[in-house]
Amino acid sequence: MLVVVIAVRGVAVPVVDVIHVVLVSNCFVAAVRAVNVVRVVVGLVLGAGHASDPTSDMRI
Repeated sequence: MLVVVIAVRGVAVPVVDVIHVVLVSNCFVAAVRAVNVVRVVVGLVLGAGHASDPTSDMRI
């Protein structure tokens, strides 16, 4: 299978505001680990390949 890939310099990404947050007091709950993984992945995606963008160093 051949996949055609088009090279681009940058792609506009919408900024999402988190409205509902659940406070978890027990650090051994599985949801806490899942949220931490998502936070790290989103931080890496925001900073990847946008060196000329002034918001590229923003982390969650």
